[in-house]
Amino acid sequence: MIRAPVRLPAGIPPAETVLAVSGWVALAATTLPGALLPLRAVVTAAFLLLCPGAAALRLTHPVRAGRRRDPLEAVVLTIAFSIAIDAAVAEVFFFTRSISTARAVGAVALLTTLTVLVPAAVRHRRRAAGTAADRPSEGRPPS
Repeated sequence: MIRAPVRLPAGIPPAETVLAVSGWVALAATTLPGALLPLRAVVTAAFLLLCPGAAALRLTHPVRAGRRRDPLEAVVLTIAFSIAIDAAVAEVFFFTRSISTARAVGAVALLTTLTVLVPAAVRHRRRAAGTAADRPSEGRPPS
């Protein structure tokens, strides 16, 4: 059996792809049978505690060129953002009387994926537009 290599979407780094996929892995883990409860709990808890916050941290606090993020600050902000996002999603489902683990994890997975992929696509489009804008158009003299 010949398998084609897996290719990342254009302009999206591997770390952001892992964040985007992690929620869907956690959602799939919620469907595991009861005998695998510890695995299901660990995968889901790790996702809910780390990934939404990491995606939000990448969006709200980008790392500037040549600088590094303080590791303690990154961990605290990641966990704080994750708890805030998880609580907001849980409140929405609670007040609509439709709360379930699968729905909540699915909603957080969707938010995490959108938080990662939409800004990456916008950055990729801006880079492409910037390189096209740097070239003079045909028939027009360069300014």
